[in-house]
This record gives sequence, C-alpha cells and structure tokens, in this order.
Amino acid sequence: MTITKYPGLSELQGPENDGEAFKAWLTSADGGNVPESNIEHIRTSQFEPIGSEPYDAKPTEVQFKRALNRLLKDATDDGQDWKEHAGERLYLYFAGHGFTAGDSLGDPALYSAIAQLDGESAHIPAYRYADRIASAGFFEEIIVFMDCCQDVLKSSDVLGPTWSPPDRNRSPYVKLLRAIGAPRGKKAFERDLDGDGEVRGLFTVVLLEALRTATPDAEGWVTGYLFKQQFEQIWSRRFHEETGYNPPIRIPDAGDIRIYRRDIPPPEPPTSPVPPDPAAITIDVSGLSLGTRQGLQVRRESPSHPYIRNMTNIVEAGPRVTLPTGVFTIETEGDADDVAFEVLPSEGSRQVGRIEFHDVQPLPKVTVPESDYQVTITCQDDLPVTATILDCDFQPLHAGPCPLSAEIPPGVYKAQLTRGGASTQRIFRVVDKPVTVDLSPPVIQAAVPAEYSSTHHEYHFYPAAQLATSDPHRVIAGGDADAHLLVFVRASQPRHYESELIARPFPWEDLYVSGFNSAAEDWRQPLDDIEEQSYYGGTKVALPAGMYWLRSQAAGSPKPFELGLPLATVPGWRTEIYVDSLMKPAEDAGTAYPLAQADFSRASVYLVRLSEPSLIADRLGALTELARISLFTNTAPVLPAVADIQRSPMLGIYTAYALYQQSPEQKADISYCLQALPEEVRALTDVKLLQSWLDPQAAGEAFTPLDIPMLNAGWYLSRKLPEVCQLTPILRGAIGQWRVAGSQWTSWLRPEELTNAEYELASGQPDPALRYDQLLSDALADPTRYSAGAGAGPCEEVANWADYRDRLDTPAAGLSAFQQSLRRLLLDSIALDEPVTLQQVLQLGAQLDLDPHWIELEYRQFLYSYGLQPLHVQA
Repeated sequence: MTITKYPGLSELQGPENDGEAFKAWLTSADGGNVPESNIEHIRTSQFEPIGSEPYDAKPTEVQFKRALNRLLKDATDDGQDWKEHAGERLYLYFAGHGFTAGDSLGDPALYSAIAQLDGESAHIPAYRYADRIASAGFFEEIIVFMDCCQDVLKSSDVLGPTWSPPDRNRSPYVKLLRAIGAPRGKKAFERDLDGDGEVRGLFTVVLLEALRTATPDAEGWVTGYLFKQQFEQIWSRRFHEETGYNPPIRIPDAGDIRIYRRDIPPPEPPTSPVPPDPAAITIDVSGLSLGTRQGLQVRRESPSHPYIRNMTNIVEAGPRVTLPTGVFTIETEGDADDVAFEVLPSEGSRQVGRIEFHDVQPLPKVTVPESDYQVTITCQDDLPVTATILDCDFQPLHAGPCPLSAEIPPGVYKAQLTRGGASTQRIFRVVDKPVTVDLSPPVIQAAVPAEYSSTHHEYHFYPAAQLATSDPHRVIAGGDADAHLLVFVRASQPRHYESELIARPFPWEDLYVSGFNSAAEDWRQPLDDIEEQSYYGGTKVALPAGMYWLRSQAAGSPKPFELGLPLATVPGWRTEIYVDSLMKPAEDAGTAYPLAQADFSRASVYLVRLSEPSLIADRLGALTELARISLFTNTAPVLPAVADIQRSPMLGIYTAYALYQQSPEQKADISYCLQALPEEVRALTDVKLLQSWLDPQAAGEAFTPLDIPMLNAGWYLSRKLPEVCQLTPILRGAIGQWRVAGSQWTSWLRPEELTNAEYELASGQPDPALRYDQLLSDALADPTRYSAGAGAGPCEEVANWADYRDRLDTPAAGLSAFQQSLRRLLLDSIALDEPVTLQQVLQLGAQLDLDPHWIELEYRQFLYSYGLQPLHVQA
C-alpha cells in the first residue's frame, strides 16, 4: 500500500515509485519469484483526483481490509468464511507518512489518506495486522516492510484493527520479519538520488540493495539475519550520518527466515576481464594522494569475488571511478602502509559513495606460514561498549564487551564499536603478528548538551551546567520550597557560527511550568534564561515537592493544541529536564525558515541532590543516558552499581523498567535496582508501580489522580496489576487517552479549548464550561466520584448507524481521542457492511486504556454531539 497525496498533511513523491520497485523485486525470478497475479498494489493513483477535503481522500484502511478479505476469505452459500490456510508466505509493504501507534517500540502505523492533525485515529497499524494474521495461521511466514516515519508528535494511540480474523493462537509457529524506515520518534527521508527526476525513499533503496547483494549462506539462501547485516552495513556508510539512526529490523522470534535463494557464480580467474557488476557504484578518489608511485594495484579482498586492477589506470580515468562492492586494498610499494577502503551498494550508479580510506599494515614480500594471531579491540573511554570483529564480507566473527580479544587468521577485517544505537568502524589487516585496534567511542544521541552527546555544543553545555548550580530564579509560595525543578530547552541543529535561522516563536518562548492541579493553584512560570542567538531557554524554580506540568502549544498546528509533560519533584532533590527540538523544513513550516518544535518524547531527565552539581559533565550522567536509551530501544541494560543508583536515581528507574521490558520475570534484578534507590525517591509513582509488580499482595493504598508515572511504560505496567495497583480511571480518561503514542514520557497532545467529556450524572447533561483539568481537582476532593464503575449504568445503542453516515463523515467539534476512534469504527463498519455492537465500543475504549464508566461518559457525549437518537438497551 503506497500513499503519496494527503490533503491534510504534506504531499510525498516517492511511495508509489518505491512500491513499483519493490513489486519488481517480488516478481523477479532471481528475487521474490512471486507470480504477479498474487500481488495487489493499493496506491493513490488508483483513486485520483483527490480534492482538498481530507475526509474524502483515498486509500484508507477500508481498502486495505477489503484486500485482506479477498485474500483470506472463501465465498460460501452463507456469505464468506475465513480460510484455514492461504499460502506459505505473505509480504506486506507500506510507504507514506507514518507514526508510532502505541507505547511499544515495535508498533508503527501508516497514516491513511484522510490523515490530519485533529486526533483522527483511523490509520493502519501494520504490525498489529500482521500479529492478527499470524495468530490466525493463514501463512507460515510474514514479512512486513514499512517505508515511513515514526513521528510521535502527531497522534495519540491509533485505533486498533476492527478487522477480526479467527484467533487460532498460531503465532508461535509463524515466522515474522519486520523492518521500518525509521526508529520511534524519527522521520524517514525521500529524495532524487540519481538526478533523473525519480524520487525514492532511502529506506526502500537500501532495502532492495541489501536483498539483492547480501551474501548467501553455504546453501545459497539469503536469510533474514544476512539481509539485516547487509542492510546495516549499507545504511551505516550511506545514510547514518545524514539521518542519525539505523532503521529497526527485527528477525523472527521463531528463528531465522530464509527470504530467497540466489546462486553465486564461480569466481573468475584473476587474469580474466572483469565482468560487469550490477552492484557497481561511483566513488570519489580525488582525495587520495598516492604521489607518483606506479604499478599500484587495487584488490578486492573477498575470496569469493576476486577483482584486481591497476590503480594508475583507475586514477587516470578521472576523479570518479566505478568499482564493484566489497572491501578493497591499494597495495603500495616498499614498506609504506597499504590503503584499505570499502564500497557498499546503493541504488543508482550515479550516486557518489562516501569512501573512507584507512592505513593498514603492508603485506611482506616473503610469504609467511598462516597461523592465527591475537586481535584486541579497545576503546578510548571506559563507558560500556560492545565490540565486534567482522570479516571482509561483513559477517561477524566475534562480539562482546570492549576490550575484546580473539584469535583470527591473516586477512582484512572490520572492527566495530556499538553503544546506545551509535557505532564507529575501522578496517584493519592481520599479517604476521598480533594487532591492537583502538577506536574512538561512538557518540550517543541525547537531548542533554553533554560531551557524550552527538549534539554537544559548548554554548549550550556551560549555561546548562551553570543553571544547575546557581540560585533558583524564583521560589514558589504555598509551602516549604524543598525541591528544585530545572528546565533547559534548546534547538541543537542550528549552529551559532552559521547564518542559519529558525522561525519564531522558539519552543522555549511559549513554554511554561505550572502546578498540575491548576484549579487549586493556577500559576504559570515562563522560562527565564532566554538566549536568542544560541537557541536555548531555561529556568530553575524552588517549589514544594509534587507533580508539575511542562506545557507548550504545538507549533505549526492548524488548531491550538497543547503539549504537556508531567514532572515529579522530590524533597531534597533537583529534577532536571533537558529537551531538544525537532526541526521542520521551511516548506512544512510554511515560512522562509525552519521551525523548531520541542520534542518531549526523547527528553533527558535526571534526579540530583540539591547539594550536588549536574550530572551532564559526569560519567554517571552518560551511564544514566545509556540506561534511558536501553529502555527506549528495548535492549538489555547494564546492571549499575548501588552507589551509582544512589547518586542518580533515574539510572535505577530506567534500568528497572528496561529489565521489565526485556523480561518481566527478572524480579531479582528489578528489586536490586529499586532497593538501591534513596528512600525519599521510592514515593515516585514509577517506583511504586514497579514495586507492585514485584509483590502485588504488599501494595499499599490505591493510587490517587495525582499519582502520575513520568514514564509511559508505567501506564501499561499498571494494567497488568490488581485493581488496587492500577492508575485511577479519572487519570486514564482525562490524560491517558491523550497520551502521545510512542513517547518515552507521559506526554500528551490535546486541544487547548476542549469541551469536557464529563457529565453531571444526576441530570445526564454535559457542562461545556468544565475542562479536563478541573476533573483532577474534583477527583481529589471526592475520590469516589470517578472511581471504577461509579455511576455506570446502561449504555444506549443506536438502531441503525448507516442512517447517520452523512453526519459522521465530518468530526463534530471537540471530539476526544476515544470519540474520534468511535467515529472511524462506525464509518469503516458502514463501508464494509459489518454490524457494530456495544461490545465493540467497550473494546475500543479498552484499547485507549479507559474503564467502562469513562467509556459510557464519552459514548453518551458522542451521541449528544451528533444529535443521534439512541435505543435504550442494557450493555
């Protein structure tokens, strides 16, 4: 499914081109080898022209569901029945705008053509569809490729599939390979790579090159693991520097998957003419200085793909030459070092490859007997890092914590260090003695402007460090100011020594801190330290310990939406939050300059004792960031020392959550992290939720409406606990359904002037003046008023939803996330001629984490908003 035109969002050019390129690989005899009759390409051009009204645009989820039904259902006398089995393998390919559908790392969704920034939830959560297909057992294997963003600032949780094949519990027996164009919170990219006017998505370009050029195993099979290795090698050299990430690829849990078989021709003798290589690309050798030396040879080191040419002839041919892919050496004269470099495939031979040259030990003139020699990979700092040794075909030979030592035979290899999603590499040669390869450490991506961050700038670092140790800008009345809150927001992309500008307002100009229970304490504290030339703003406030909001308007939205982020403060401690900004291109911002928007989803948060300086200049700060990234990327964390958790409690909290995410039954290690926390920090909601997981029977009193987890994972964890350990229904309804999908933090995006969904239960009429914020104050005054099941009565069912289709086509004013999802559920069911039951309405609310009482309130207001006439029936 490929979508290029979005009346409510920006237009794309590459998705249909990418879809056709992927289809060409699928139908190729030396590729997927799928009969063309077995392929259905749902694309924008089938439905053009598309007008300016988003709700009329196609394709949508309805077209996708219809295609699945055609594939997976058989016609019967009574209608249609689900097939028991539909085939050996299913390919699902999506390209277009996308976002993260839920809290999970592996939950991307494709925006359907009706997308706009209004809370519309009717999109395509591809992995959820794949999971349902796997559970039904229609296929033995499923491969899902998505060339789209995972934006986290455009939508709350997406409506789950209302498409319901039978649940046969066959998922453990189905191999599922998944890959998406960008990690959570990042954008995918498209552009004209070859200058021929054809725009392509970078992810699909590398995807197809990796499929086509991955080295097969001994039996000729390109497996999922080999494909992933080749993809990562190509991407890391071609596009990692530009994008700052590696697209996520997940190999099947049930074991590796054989994608397709490719025969490798026998190697040509070195003296024979070099055959054309379909993977050849153009490289720039103008920066290589070899003096006047003659007779130099370029040799491809791969034993299965020999290639030797005279370097003089290559250089004389011009500054740009064409070489096949592989690891090469340039063999110099005498005792001078040889030069090694690698050429990786890329779609389009006119793209210039970014080649790095590395000095390697020369080969001796006298041949020495081959034997294994010790190779040691070291790093220039002492932070945890993983080292890997790869052979010349990019296959890993040894991996482990750095420093890493291994015995390997003579040859050309690559050393790689990986840390926090970043990596560094170097080619080296083993000749006749041990080798030590010392690599510079990978620089991690973090919002904090520290030296270990890829966006470290001294004109951000020093003001932030000084703000941490300076006196508070103001003291908030209302009690003993026993805690500090530090907020530092910046835009790291513009360099202060360049003329590049960003559009006003800056993210920190419309940002403020307020009391969470605003009805009881309505105050706004703006950021004080504003630096227009260096692009940052910050503040430091002394206040009573408790919950506070960091709030901002979502810049660039057609409607006034509020971004919110809850922050907990602890007696005797300073809560520090560092926020970087997303940069929107000028064409998307509608100005001559790019627009910066605060990115709450990837904020860095520290807890530091009031008497201590910030951790941004401390090794412990880097360890805390690595633990946060482990949670964010769903990778195994390193268990920290007790003393480190005592100084940096967020290190222990991040690690405990990451351990839970990896395997919930790692209770001993989770308990270790929690027990190491200082006593005063254990009152945080995130900690109490984790402690409840360890021992639900020992849980204390029920949570209050202000027991808000800072980390989004806490909301999902609470649903696995007994009712007394769950977050309150009022909190889930007033805040939870507006949570930004995919954000690491409990952040939300909701209309600033939202009509409240609450009803005065006695009269059954809405109070338009009542806002969601007021509900928190009401709930604190009377905790039983919004407790689970309070006042829940019969729901009201509409006799025939199809009679109201014209009304439902356009959203009513002030619809909540649940109500938007309900509207789309009804429209899709009408289009597919399927019934809608009250049970489906309840299930829909459960997807958004609402309890039955809150679902009823939202459902009644939905009927009221559209003036629908319900029938009174018992749910």
